[in-house]
Amino acid sequence: KMGYDKPPWKFGGRAIYQLQLVKSKEARKYVPEQLKLVECFGYTLGGLYLARYDKSPVGPFDEMVVLAGLVWNAPTSCAWASHVFVNNKEARDHGLKEVGLPSAFVKFSNHPLANMVAGAPKRARAGNWWAESNKENMGRLSGNKVKIDIFGDRRNNASLMLDLPGSPPPGQWRGPTINMTLPSFSGHTFNKPHLLKYSLDMNAAVRLSKSIQVVHDSKIKDDEKDPILKLKPLLSGKPLIAIAFDKMQMNVRAPKIVASPTPTLELNPSG
Repeated sequence: KMGYDKPPWKFGGRAIYQLQLVKSKEARKYVPEQLKLVECFGYTLGGLYLARYDKSPVGPFDEMVVLAGLVWNAPTSCAWASHVFVNNKEARDHGLKEVGLPSAFVKFSNHPLANMVAGAPKRARAGNWWAESNKENMGRLSGNKVKIDIFGDRRNNASLMLDLPGSPPPGQWRGPTINMTLPSFSGHTFNKPHLLKYSLDMNAAVRLSKSIQVVHDSKIKDDEKDPILKLKPLLSGKPLIAIAFDKMQMNVRAPKIVASPTPTLELNPSG
């Protein structure tokens, strides 16, 4: 029987973690005030995390995490997630109710014609990072452009387009295999108002990657209802580094309460 049982929760797949500059004043809209931003000259390091899990407690699914900024977690630092997008409703519910993440259900769709368009950039004709991890889709998904529909109804057509780096040729070395433990903060949502902290143990082949290019595409006329405009300040900064994790195995531990809710910061509604 599939489902989230007792922790640690096990995941397997591949991911790209990208850091880019975010203005501190924009990051502060999401980061609880009791957490200190890692910043310099008015900027912090945010970015995104894109993953394709072929194994999880609820089966294969995809995830994109928008990172508002880095916060101190002495003696190191860790990223604060402002938005989490998944295409599995059980994963969304688990993120909301158990981990305190601002998870939302979205649709991921691949654009197979991206590699066939005349004059397409060379990066789009490289090996397919998106389809490589899903053998069932290898024959019909050939593009490196992925669309994320944040609002699913026809009248509110808000989406992000991700132009992904290519994948190394089969058999090419994917980098050294590294074991690491990564701490993360969460909470401060309506479902989990306390500040939480959890950690994950990861084993993966690690290599540098070309960056993910984010294109915003929204047809919503009401700015107050447009989720893309809220994401723009977090995702429009210059990418500094992108790291690919191949043959990734993760064990995620259950979160623990580390601080009470902060009444002066508006809680992320999530979902």
